[in-house]
Amino acid sequence: MGKVTSISVAFNRFPEIAAALPEKTKVVVAKTARDIEGYAKSEVHVDTGNLKNSIDVEFENDGLTAIVAPHTEYAAFVEFGTRRMSAQPFMTPAAERNRPAFIAAMKQMLKEVCEREGR
Repeated sequence: MGKVTSISVAFNRFPEIAAALPEKTKVVVAKTARDIEGYAKSEVHVDTGNLKNSIDVEFENDGLTAIVAPHTEYAAFVEFGTRRMSAQPFMTPAAERNRPAFIAAMKQMLKEVCEREGR
């Protein structure tokens, strides 16, 4: 006959952990979005300043989602180029530059929430 093993959960802190995550996540998302915005503005090619000034952050999903984007009709042409003009990327490098910091901040936040709420 097989051996029977039983597991009993003495403490279930998952509800507390889950409740703390949205507010902490909003902080990380907002900081990363502002960092991306700042870097994009520092890297974008400036002719009239219209493209640079059009880059902004919009928050959705109660602050859990951030959209950092320029709002000019020609932004994609500058970012990706055309057959007559080479690309001058500014949004992609901004996002890629901030990716490692975002991942590290999310990991740290999760660790802190789990340690604090999971005790």
